[in-house]
Amino acid sequence: MEDVFELQHKVTASVVAQLFSRVQLAEQERSFLKPTANLDAYDYYLRGTACLWRWNKEAVEEAETLFSKAIELDQSFALAHAYLASVFTFRKQSAWMIDIVVESDRAVHHARRAVELGSEDAAALAIGGFTLAYVGKQLDIGADCIARGLSLNDNFALGWHLSGWVNLYLGNHRIALEHLARAERLSPRDPIILQNRQAAALAHLLAGDFDEVARLAELIASAAPNFAPAWRTMAGGYALAGHKDRAIAAGKGY
Repeated sequence: MEDVFELQHKVTASVVAQLFSRVQLAEQERSFLKPTANLDAYDYYLRGTACLWRWNKEAVEEAETLFSKAIELDQSFALAHAYLASVFTFRKQSAWMIDIVVESDRAVHHARRAVELGSEDAAALAIGGFTLAYVGKQLDIGADCIARGLSLNDNFALGWHLSGWVNLYLGNHRIALEHLARAERLSPRDPIILQNRQAAALAHLLAGDFDEVARLAELIASAAPNFAPAWRTMAGGYALAGHKDRAIAAGKGY
């Protein structure tokens, strides 16, 4: 009987030691993956991301200020660089850029910093890569960054969303729709869903499915009336489908 208890004691000690080792390793990894040790920088970053999803010019400008403050406090904050770069993708998409050359250069600079500093961060790689593709017109490099991000986390909805956009630019409409659909399945209530449907609408536009274009654009515009790209896409879809009056009305919507 004593031998049985001794064996049980040894097994328990071994299991506890292994669990402690794994927990310690997990804590070390979690500490390594923290985006920044500066809590004020992290607060600015969180407030900036919240601003982006308001879908209006003033909020995007506020997001730029907040991400810039986060970087001032921590120059190595990869996600802050990535999201500051994304501010300029919003501006370009909505035709809000004032000095296209200067703002595009800033976008590319911060996107490059994001992918350099966040080589093991799926979000930094994907968001930075998308900016390089969309604003910097470096499609292959951007696509590679996003693929690297997804290799780190294949359940990253935003990564699949951004991959959908880049495949759209590359002319891979079927792949784009597959990746966009995967993004929506992974995170159906994500605020990025509006952009996801916008990309899907453009993919259907290029595929000649104009009724689906208009349907998706109407969903987007009803949820975010200030999102100008949806109205432009809706107008294009209706015009190409032969609905002139609806196209004109959509064109006046923004």
